Amino acid sequence: MVGDIFPMAVLWRRINSIRIMFFNDSPPKLLSRIRGEYSEMPGLRLTPVQASRLWQLDSHTCDTLLTELTKEGFLILLPSGRYALATAHTDRARSVVRRAAGTA
Repeated sequence: MVGDIFPMAVLWRRINSIRIMFFNDSPPKLLSRIRGEYSEMPGLRLTPVQASRLWQLDSHTCDTLLTELTKEGFLILLPSGRYALATAHTDRARSVVRRAAGTA
């Protein structure tokens, strides 16, 4: 039983340290962190609610950051309401077009 509890305690400490890091971060640091997450996982597609939960941000702050990254052209807002890495979406679209045209 002790072995089952210990990993959970370690996990919760890790989650809390990440949450503290985000609450103490300035907007430029938060933008950098979000850019890093999307760059590391190019297929990441998050709704604003999912992003708020993932980064432990209130909805207003998260919406502001996602909007800023969209204005920069780093993210795009998909018709599904999810935010995705702009280059990953563009590369995938190009790949689909090439396959359809028979040039890939």
